[in-house]
Amino acid sequence: MSNREFVIPTELEEWSDWEERHGRLRREGSGERVGRRTSSISYFSMTKTTEKIIVALDVASKKEALLLVEQLRTQISFFKIGLQLSASLDVQMLTIHLSGGSEMIRAAVASRTNNMSILGVTVLTSTDEKALREVGVRSTTEEYVLQLAKLGVEAEIDGLIASAHEIKSLRAEFGGKIKIVVPGIRPSWAETGDQKRVMTPREALEAGANYLVIGRPITTHKNPREAVEKILEEINS
Repeated sequence: MSNREFVIPTELEEWSDWEERHGRLRREGSGERVGRRTSSISYFSMTKTTEKIIVALDVASKKEALLLVEQLRTQISFFKIGLQLSASLDVQMLTIHLSGGSEMIRAAVASRTNNMSILGVTVLTSTDEKALREVGVRSTTEEYVLQLAKLGVEAEIDGLIASAHEIKSLRAEFGGKIKIVVPGIRPSWAETGDQKRVMTPREALEAGANYLVIGRPITTHKNPREAVEKILEEINS
């Protein structure tokens, strides 16, 4: 995940007027502005499997992102986007890197607006202990994740982003008072690619993840809808 990334709900139905209306989302063919659905259920309380998957729209263009949203909007509740696509959207979650320190974290928490939740990135799932050593970190990955997580929790962030391999230690430290969003998810049939600390969707949920961030296994699949169906089947099998 990059320094600033956002999660938006799929009920933002049409992006077709993006440039013409300076990023305001409207339904195609109408002047109605689209916001989040009028539900009293917070995104952290959702229990349906499909509402635990966040699809990472790590694609090269807005056109590709829109195509994936159109294909998957009936199956997926949330999409992760980068800063370039976030203007004027009904963003629900913002990620920050906890390695920026407590002062930065508290500033981000203090400046959040509306119902936006601040999620703290611990250690990237593409990073291993060798990479940590190269930047001067001498503790184990698990120890460093816990160190960063404590900074975030003390600053009252809303959730943590960590690999599934650290869920057990995070739950032991914080219990259920913090939400855990897990990238580095790879279905049993997908290649790991550049990811170092991975787990299957079902394993991650069973370990205690609240949300799963899944990108390339879906977005680079020849049929993204089919990929989502396969993932759901694997989780529920």
